[in-house]
Amino acid sequence: MERDELDLYQTGTGTPQEPSPEEPQPPVHYKPARLPRTYSKWWIGGYLLFLLLVVGLMIYLARLQRKGGVHSSPPGAASGEQAPSAGADGRGVDVEAPGPELEPSAPGPSQAGSAEVDALDVRASDVEPQVSVDRQDTTRASDKVEVTAGGGLLPATGQIEPAVIERARGLVEEARLLTLEGSLATATARVDEALALLPEMVPALRQKAMIQMDSGDFAEARASLLAVLKVAPDQPDVYHDLGLAQTRLEQFDDAIASFRTALRMQDDHVPALYNLSLLYCDRGRYLDALPLLETALRTEPSNVAVLGQLSLALIRTSESRLALPYLERARTLEPMNGRCLMLTAMAYSAGGDDGAASVWVERAIGLVSDGLVPGELIRNYLSQPEFHRLGERDPDLMTRLQQALVAAETVKTESS
Repeated sequence: MERDELDLYQTGTGTPQEPSPEEPQPPVHYKPARLPRTYSKWWIGGYLLFLLLVVGLMIYLARLQRKGGVHSSPPGAASGEQAPSAGADGRGVDVEAPGPELEPSAPGPSQAGSAEVDALDVRASDVEPQVSVDRQDTTRASDKVEVTAGGGLLPATGQIEPAVIERARGLVEEARLLTLEGSLATATARVDEALALLPEMVPALRQKAMIQMDSGDFAEARASLLAVLKVAPDQPDVYHDLGLAQTRLEQFDDAIASFRTALRMQDDHVPALYNLSLLYCDRGRYLDALPLLETALRTEPSNVAVLGQLSLALIRTSESRLALPYLERARTLEPMNGRCLMLTAMAYSAGGDDGAASVWVERAIGLVSDGLVPGELIRNYLSQPEFHRLGERDPDLMTRLQQALVAAETVKTESS
């Protein structure tokens, strides 16, 4: 079989065919090769994972940098040691410009026995340094001094002789005790001796500032606290104390900034929370004071000063009904607290129950007459609108209260 015939046979035609003219073909468009879908997904996933790692690293570094200078030391003014309770004068919320200043004290009586701070509508400049509500065994932040070679309490040097550290520690502790006794001149001499040994000793610098505040040298105290912050800028107690000094100097905006700085460092710093709330209340910013006082109360549920101030803020925001349970708790803790008695009378009067308000005024009269409650504390409240209204409805009651106050002041003057 010839080759051509074999080819035709294999095609299955069996018959020779003439080649047909070629039909025109459409133009061919070439497309770039595409990666398989699986590879595309892996590439996108890897890119997203890389971005997440970069963002996470940036967040970590930012937090690390923020925490680098923060030292949440407990309240202990001249010491690095924590006071027994948050009220211990060294233990702040929304703040701006962390200025090197301030560290508030906790609600309670002042270390040097100064009059208790009445948060009512007293001028902010009248705010005294305060201590914890637990009045039996409480101290201000500066009342306990812990001298160690670390924690920023001493200059960062390994060449300080242990005997020098012990000597300085003893001098600061002696100064603290002398301050409590009121021997401020001798206490100052002891602190100066300690600073001669260790010029950058933080507890000694803070103790000196506390002595200056107790002496009424608030400008000098402010300067001393700013010097402390140059050595130890990460202690909320120092910012709190600075806030107290600024408050007494009527530098209220600076004081608010200092208290806020203390709170940024330690958000449950009760002295800073309390004293900042006083400044807010003094300016009529009761709604701003409420969250501060609620935070302080969660930290120290038995703090009578905080309970009283929270009750006042509630009364001023037309929530006198909510103030009554807090005042009842405060009276249970301190039955002879004249401030709580007057706030209770205010709460009932603001709620329209003048009969119940009169009962509590009667109790206050009895305590003042017996010398159990300072008359000046009660007098601070008589300018409040609730007592003006009560005096209009029961003038005899308010007259007897005034007479009791005059008698108590006369007895006090004669005894002194």
